[in-house]
Order: sequence, then structure tokens, then C-alpha cells
Amino acid sequence: MSKENIFDFKAKFRFARKLIRHRLQRQPRVCPYCGPSSTLRLIHRKKLIMDILQCETCHLIIRWPTDTPQEHDLYYQQEFAEDSPQVILPTPEELRALVQNDFLGSPLDINHKIRVLKALRPAGRVLDFGCSWAYGTYQFQRHGFDATGFEISKPRADHGRKNLGQKVIDSYEELHALPPASFDIIFTNHVVEHLPGIRNSLSLLAGLLSKDGFVFHVLPNFTGKRAKSGFWLKWIGEDHPIAPTIDFFEYAIPRSGLLSPVFGSSPFDENLIAALTGQPGAMLSTDGDELLVYAHKAAF
Repeated sequence: MSKENIFDFKAKFRFARKLIRHRLQRQPRVCPYCGPSSTLRLIHRKKLIMDILQCETCHLIIRWPTDTPQEHDLYYQQEFAEDSPQVILPTPEELRALVQNDFLGSPLDINHKIRVLKALRPAGRVLDFGCSWAYGTYQFQRHGFDATGFEISKPRADHGRKNLGQKVIDSYEELHALPPASFDIIFTNHVVEHLPGIRNSLSLLAGLLSKDGFVFHVLPNFTGKRAKSGFWLKWIGEDHPIAPTIDFFEYAIPRSGLLSPVFGSSPFDENLIAALTGQPGAMLSTDGDELLVYAHKAAF
């Protein structure tokens, strides 16, 4: 068995043991958005020890048992640290080649998503929230945006600063200390589904937006065409403690201080640009594997 497989087995064992411990301790079942006042209903039991629940108020889907704040922080600081086997960083030579090619065609390439966003706002101050190693932050900068990253994993944030020369904030304290309206655009790419404190996060991001600024969230489409065939159950678990859907965002986004959201989905191409910019005959689809949530802050 390879080192990576051994690590994966140990990680799964630790996760299962944690779930069993929380079940035995009768961890409360609480919606992370609504709190204890809402009712949760069981929609599926996964692998005997994990319940998939849905809040009857905000419609958020969660896994239970959930992580404590300490467990969540430990997971992202250590399990996904720079030297963990499941995260393979490019060598310095490989990184130079990726940078020279603007990451085009690599698994780290988000240029197609930036092009869609750029059709909506060609320039401005961008917060790349949950920027990981800051590869996306770098690509935003290359497209002419004034980009700042935010990443709670200190090894990842350090990597972005040291190896890519990016501005990366690595603590919520520093993010909260920023003045209101610090950014024109807030971008997330497969981040929202990792946030246990999603209510506070959505409100924080809305407060950091300038008037007429917008959020541009990309995440797994838990109610897309492929997800409806059963794949969505594979997308919720240890990595994704919550599964925010269109129904959830329709409820939560206006309550965070933004206007009602617009939804689209992958592929991030000219057809999506045409639909988002209101070109005649273009229509938005929400069938793709990646969901786009696009919402403005009021201009006045």
C-alpha cells in the first residue's frame, strides 16, 4: 500500500471515529444558519454513521454529526497543510512553468471563470475568499484586478505570499478589521460548501462589499442534473459539511444584505456570459456540475 493510501485510510478512520464519538455523546442537531430554533429532517443516512439533514426553514443541507470549531480549524490547519500527502505542491520548476503559462489548461486554471466575471465588471478590488495557495488570486492580478486573498490555512497563505507575491490575509480578525466597502467583488471557488459558520460568513462578505459590488460564488451544484442522479451524496461528507443549494441561497443571500441572487452553472463560457449580460435569446441554465451564485449589493 502506498504512503498516500495509508494516509487516506488513517484519515477516514479518524473521521469515522470522530462521528461515532459525537453520536455517542448525543451531539445536538442544529442548523448552522438558523440555530437551534429550526427543525431538521432526516433525508438520508450515509454509511450508517452519518445523517444527511435538511433545515425546514432555510433549506440548508448538512451532515451530522458536525465538527466542533476546534476540529474544523485543526482539519484545515493540519490535514491540508503544505506537506500533507493528499496535497501535492508543484516543484519550483513546475510552478515557474505554470506561472509563465498563466496556469492555462492546468487543474489550477480559473481563467474561464474570471473571464465570465470580467464580463460583468472589467476591473476593481477583488477579495478571493478561501484562496488556498493563491493561484487564483495570482490569475485575478494577471487579468488586471486589484486582488487580495483570504485563507485560514497559514501554510497555504504563506505559500501565496512567498512564492507568488500575493496579498493574503490569514485571520478573521484582520478581515473583520477592514473598513466596510473594501472590495467591489468577492469571489469564492469551491469554498462556501466548507463553511460551518455560513450565516456569519455571508454577512461578513456583504459588509465588505462596496455599493453595487457583487459576490460571485462557485460551488458544487447539489441540485444539478448529475447531482439529481445521486452524485450529490458523494459531494457531502468530511470535506463538505454543508450542501448549500439554490433554495438555500434564495433564502440566505437577501438576509445577508444583498439583492436577490441570479443563478447559472457550468460551463463557464460565452453562452453563460451572454445569459448573464442579458443578450437576446440567451438563457441561464442550472443543470451543470458547478453552480454560480451572483448577487449585487444595492447601489444606494
